[in-house]
Amino acid sequence: MCFVSLKYFRPENLRRSVDLINEKLRGTKKLDLYESARVDPSVPIEEAIQTLVVLKNEGKFDHIGMSECKAETLRRANAVCLLEYGVAFARLTFC
Repeated sequence: MCFVSLKYFRPENLRRSVDLINEKLRGTKKLDLYESARVDPSVPIEEAIQTLVVLKNEGKFDHIGMSECKAETLRRANAVCLLEYGVAFARLTFC
C-alpha cells in the first residue's frame, strides 16, 4: 500500500512517484493500492484520478484509493472510475 502526500497528487508527479516506488521494490513486490491520503484542492480530482487510471491500466498497481476527502469529491472521482468497494468517510478503494 502506498499513501500519497499532496505534493505527489499533482498529475505530473504521479508517474514519477509510482515509478520510484516500484523501482525501490525491485520487482520483489507490486503495489496493491495507490492511495491518496488527502486531496490537493488545487488539482481537479478528475484529472488526478484519470492519471491514476492510466497508471493502473499500465499495470503499475492494482487499485486506486482515497481517504480523508469530502463525499462530493468521492462522487466526482467515482464519475471517472467506479468504486470497487469502500466505506463512506473511511478508506475507500477505487478501480
